[in-house]
Amino acid sequence: MRYHFHGHIFDYSALDLLLEYQIELNTISSLTFTYPQTRKKIGSDLSNFFPNAKILPVSNKGRDFYPFKKSLEEITVLSQDVIIKWHDKRRNHFSGLPLSMQERRNLLEYCIPTSEPGIPPLLIPFQDCAEVSLSTIRGWLIPLGLRLGNNTKMLIQFCQQEGLQWENVISNAYFPAGGVFAVKYVLLQNSSWLHADPPNFEYGHGGLDGTWAHSSERWIGVLASRAGQLSEVSF
Repeated sequence: MRYHFHGHIFDYSALDLLLEYQIELNTISSLTFTYPQTRKKIGSDLSNFFPNAKILPVSNKGRDFYPFKKSLEEITVLSQDVIIKWHDKRRNHFSGLPLSMQERRNLLEYCIPTSEPGIPPLLIPFQDCAEVSLSTIRGWLIPLGLRLGNNTKMLIQFCQQEGLQWENVISNAYFPAGGVFAVKYVLLQNSSWLHADPPNFEYGHGGLDGTWAHSSERWIGVLASRAGQLSEVSF
């Protein structure tokens, strides 16, 4: 299975975590890392430690989804089956409690090749069933209608761009809360979400809901829910 790994490296703590898995990551043939353009040392370190990766500086906006979108724009000429999106989460998105260092390691281990089973665990559902369109960590797959927050207005705009009826979307969609997932690339490649300029890219707002980034997290779930099965992985 052909897959691409995208990681957003916001600070040196995330880089230190990444370097614990340097050997495993360098076995992946298609890699993109993004980092804040003001933190040039992170960019140079990424280039040194991951010589085969595409390294992209990005503006500090759109949380982890603006970097993800920029990464996808760079790989549109490639033919990848599945895209893995990872960022170094520091807090549980349900409870708000800080994640331990081991929990942060565990999240990365879902996304990279391991000695057992030999592929990133998030890819196992795709390998087992051709109908799977998205996978995430067990407990992170949430019905869209239960966690809309302040995102309704922007999601309706996304629906209009795709020619979808909001009433049908809201009743049938799930999304990967937490923003660490694997998704079939063709769903994003063919979506206006990837190719259109968004109305706004908010600068870092912390946990403020209703931003383009929060709506994008939900929209990717919408695209995947329409296309096939969604799966959760325990590892």
